[in-house]
Amino acid sequence: MSASAHGRLIVVLNLNPSATTRAGTRRIVRALQRLSPTRVVERHFLRIESGDLADASAVVLGPQGVPFDAYPAPHREHLFGLIRELTDSGPPVLGICGGHQALVLALGGAIGPVHGGVATGSYAGHRKEAGLRHVQANGPVEDPVVLSGDYVVSHVEGVTALPAGLECVGAGDPCAIQAVRRPGRPVWGVQFHPERGADGTELLRRFLALVRY
Repeated sequence: MSASAHGRLIVVLNLNPSATTRAGTRRIVRALQRLSPTRVVERHFLRIESGDLADASAVVLGPQGVPFDAYPAPHREHLFGLIRELTDSGPPVLGICGGHQALVLALGGAIGPVHGGVATGSYAGHRKEAGLRHVQANGPVEDPVVLSGDYVVSHVEGVTALPAGLECVGAGDPCAIQAVRRPGRPVWGVQFHPERGADGTELLRRFLALVRY
C-alpha cells in the first residue's frame, strides 16, 4: 500500500512479529493523533513493501516485545531492509524503543541487555529499566528534536555500539545511548517512550514540526 493512495499519512510501523500485538503502537498512534493535523495509521512491517512509504508524511518505528533474534531470519531482514531504505531517502523517521534498536541494528550497530547477559528468544529473567529517567542532550548545537528532559523508559536492552551512520544526541544512565540521529537526514531513534508523556510530548511536537503536511 502506498501512502499516496490515501493522501498524506503518518505511518506507525508495528515491529512485533505478530500483527495482533498492537498495544505499544496503538499508544503511539493516539499520542500523535492528539498532536497532529494529519491522518495517523498503524501498519505491520510485513505488510509493507519497498517504496510503499516514500510518500508518507513521516514514519514512526514502534516498539516490540521480544528480542530481534526471535524473528524468522527472512522477516528480520525484510524489516531491516525497509529501515535502510527509509534512512537513505524519504520522509522523517522516528524510532521509539525497539524501533530505535531496530534502526541501530539495520545500520550495523549492536544492542544488548542493559544489566548484562544475553537476551535470546525472550526477555524472561532479565531486569527491565522502567520509570522516569533523565536524558541529557548531547552535541555542540541544539538538536531540532531531542532535548534534555525527563522521559518514560520501559526496556530490557539498549544500544551497545553505534554504526558509522548514526551519532548519539542524547545520553543517560544506566543506558548510555538514549537518542541517536543520522547526520544530514531527518532520522532519529530514542530509547525512551515519548508517547507516554513527561517531556516526551514536547519531543513529539518537535518531530512533528518537521513533517510535511
